Amino acid sequence: MVQAIEPHSQTWRHVQEWAKAELDEAVRTLTQRGVGPIETEYERGRIAALSKLPSLAAEPQTTSAEAPPSDGFE
Repeated sequence: MVQAIEPHSQTWRHVQEWAKAELDEAVRTLTQRGVGPIETEYERGRIAALSKLPSLAAEPQTTSAEAPPSDGFE
């Protein structure tokens, strides 16, 4: 499987820095007093999406090959 994101590239480091800044801003906004329910849900969505961003460049997990289903005639 070819990985589309090079996790050690300068571009990806910039993306991570941007995401961290955006995440910090979303958390600050969420914890401010007077934030309404609609904005709260919006910020929670941003936080969820930004929190998952680093996993896009995670090393692919290897799984053991599954045996084909048996038809009972061996």
